[in-house]
Amino acid sequence: MKVTILQRSVARIDRPTVQTGMTPEHRVRPLIPSGDPKATDPFLLLMEDWFPCGVFDRHPHRGMETVSYVIDGRLDHYDNYGNKGSLLPGNVQWMTAGRGIIHNEQPGLPPSNDPEPMTVPGVVADFDLLPSPSKS
Repeated sequence: MKVTILQRSVARIDRPTVQTGMTPEHRVRPLIPSGDPKATDPFLLLMEDWFPCGVFDRHPHRGMETVSYVIDGRLDHYDNYGNKGSLLPGNVQWMTAGRGIIHNEQPGLPPSNDPEPMTVPGVVADFDLLPSPSKS
């Protein structure tokens, strides 16, 4: 089997700042912003994310791979196929959303059982890695 090595040069170095996300409490730092797939392939986006409960409702993904990495706190996840679980600091979740999935992620309660859920810092990457037949 022949192995091909693809080399790229660095096009630019960004120093993104933290921005307001979907609510005033939601903060994001777009490490690889979406919008230029030729420049960012295979990434659709790479986002550093801090969010409290209630920022995200159930939402769909289709035809892509999503990787979530929790830096601190706990992230509770469930989907429409009955999968559920919690990610703790250093945990990674790789979700393949071929023909479609509806899921949700929310910050979990802190270990002290404090009734106030925490804001979870993490990194989310969306990839376009699936072959076309897996997307329909």
